[in-house]
Order: sequence, then C-alpha cells, then structure tokens
Amino acid sequence: MHTNDFYLGLSCILVALIVKKESEIMEQFTTKIELPPELSKAIKAAVVNAINEAKDTSTNVPTYMSKKQAAKYLGVAPNTLDMWIRDGEDVPYKQIGRTYRFNRNDLDKFMATK
Repeated sequence: MHTNDFYLGLSCILVALIVKKESEIMEQFTTKIELPPELSKAIKAAVVNAINEAKDTSTNVPTYMSKKQAAKYLGVAPNTLDMWIRDGEDVPYKQIGRTYRFNRNDLDKFMATK
C-alpha cells in the first residue's frame, strides 16, 4: 500500500515537471495565457500536497524492515512473502540467523519487475 502511495506521489511530481518543460517549449510557439490567480494557487497547492504526501510516505517506512513489515509494505500476506522466499522468487533479503531483513529500496526494485 505504501509503495502505491510512493508511486502516486512520484507520478504527480513527474507530471508537474513534464507540464513545466512542455510549457517552456510551447512558450516559443504560442501566446502566453495567464490563469486566474485562484486556479493557479489551487494547482500549486495540489502539487505541493502530492509532493509532501510522497515524502511522508517514504519517511514513515524504515529502510530495513522485518518480514512482517515487508509483507505489509508490499501489500501481501506474510504467508505469501514466506512462499515467495521458499519458492525462490528472488525476493531481496538478508538472513542473519533466523532473522530476515528487507531493504525498502531493493523491495521497490523487486516489485517493479513483477
């Protein structure tokens, strides 16, 4: 669930950057039209909120997680995560004795390939 929030926030940032770059390119070929101040403020506020939510989501999740935290982060049941590990699904983890640790960044890369 947190991964989806992260990607939603990242998508908002990317859209804002694309719109900004597109407007810079289009400025060469078009007449500039000013948005009403209240609309401009509303758009800026929405983008800032999306960025802040994305930041909050990523900082609320520790860099290294237990098996239970990792399963919750991935949005799967702990039994599913156990099955993936047992079946050799290339889930990135470190095992120290009987303790498993999962790196958040590695889990994001893993899920991007699924």
